[in-house]
Amino acid sequence: MAFSKSQVFDVFREKYGVPDMYVFAPGRANIIGEHTDYTLGYVLPFATQQGVHFWVKKTETREFEVFALDTREEIRFLVSDIKDDSQKLWQTYLHHSFQQLGLKDVSFGLSVVFGGDLPIGAGMSSSSALTCGFLFLLNHVYSCGFDVNELVRLAVKAEHGSGVLGGMMDQYTILSGKKDYALLLDCESASHEYIPVHTDPYAFYLINTNVKHQLVDSPYNTRRKQSEEALQIIRQTKGEPELLYKNIENDAFLDGLEDPVLIKRARHIIFENKRTLQMTQFLKNKNFAACGQLLIQSHESLSKDYEVSCEELDFLVSLASGQDGWSGGRMMGGGFGGCTINLMKTNQAEKIFEILSEAYFKKFGIAPDLLKVEPSDGVFLSIFV
Repeated sequence: MAFSKSQVFDVFREKYGVPDMYVFAPGRANIIGEHTDYTLGYVLPFATQQGVHFWVKKTETREFEVFALDTREEIRFLVSDIKDDSQKLWQTYLHHSFQQLGLKDVSFGLSVVFGGDLPIGAGMSSSSALTCGFLFLLNHVYSCGFDVNELVRLAVKAEHGSGVLGGMMDQYTILSGKKDYALLLDCESASHEYIPVHTDPYAFYLINTNVKHQLVDSPYNTRRKQSEEALQIIRQTKGEPELLYKNIENDAFLDGLEDPVLIKRARHIIFENKRTLQMTQFLKNKNFAACGQLLIQSHESLSKDYEVSCEELDFLVSLASGQDGWSGGRMMGGGFGGCTINLMKTNQAEKIFEILSEAYFKKFGIAPDLLKVEPSDGVFLSIFV
């Protein structure tokens, strides 16, 4: 269930009184560059207008009271008593945030209510939004002194504690997003270039399959290990121990690989990096037909070479390809469910979705959702006197 800023505020006021702080942590949509972040390549994400709202106030004691509106769960604790044994992921992210910041005791506590409009398990990085929001809040309130780059590093480590060995794209985007811009992020140097995203008469839309596979229980970590193994063999074959996928010119570098699975994994990452750089130029030139073709090529590679798609995602992309006003699309996120990201004409998006939704429900018995996403600002905090 989605909750607005005002709805989260109303619950906070009912439970804890008048808040004195507000934090917003956006979600993340990724135009292209999938499974390239943890191999230190290029990605092209943006922060979304959808996200997680945190209403907060300081308490007169050292106790914390945190209420998760989505699940109607409340926890109360002292920092000194935190034990990393929770069965709830959101509590794990909160606990890891304290640990990464080095907070073992505090002079005052906080009352917090959080909730938002990010669909869970849809590939919009709801977990990263939650983690980054907690870290940003705690870093500010307790004057920890970490800058944005350091918070990215801490957020990645906090999420690794949950078992998903993802890269830095989500956390970096959520903390550094900018309205009307995507980030061409070089995950090797942890640096970015802002790329203007002015797509009128098109816009980016997510279609949520409402198929949710937890990445902890999926082959996500296996894909990462395979890609690393393939790169290590390429390095040994070429005698270049520092070689990265993003610097590989063509698939001739795959000659040293014998395992057909590793060949496919490496091929996806090599050419996904190139597609990401090409996309930045096509967006700048407003060549939306070419943008759409890159999205389609990316999906084909993710489905066939990296094998992180699923029947539902493939169905939506295949059916959309025949619709007027649809430039292109692909699966987005870790895979095995979640959303497709689609570049569609705004005046035809609802009609396209109606056609897709009807066929999708007929085949799978599941109603998909449509969500327009726009490049937005990253995490921010407001204080009320």
